[in-house]
Amino acid sequence: VPPGGAPYIGLENEMGKVKWFNGTYGFIKANNVEYFVHHSDVTGFLSSGDTVNFKIDPTSEQYDKAIHVISDEYERAMYLVARLLNSGAPLEEITKGHSRKIRSYAKKILRRIR
Repeated sequence: VPPGGAPYIGLENEMGKVKWFNGTYGFIKANNVEYFVHHSDVTGFLSSGDTVNFKIDPTSEQYDKAIHVISDEYERAMYLVARLLNSGAPLEEITKGHSRKIRSYAKKILRRIR
């Protein structure tokens, strides 16, 4: 945290799409600007084409950088996993009708927590 307090409080959420992400870093495109994203600033998983919510790092002087990044698909998968854990229903039943990506994310989340 830079001197003077937390710079991220009160920053507006931005919405964009993952242009590409290789597991370590990548780029998000929003409002005709490309934002660098590092895996340490990502909650969950990202892949190309994901719709994401993020904040713009006000302390980055070299390039436009996305922070506090989470994909809509990952958020949906987390919700489904919570439903699964609360209901005891099988994963296939809970994720029925959802995209392959959301089902994949839900499986990854379950592997991490079990």
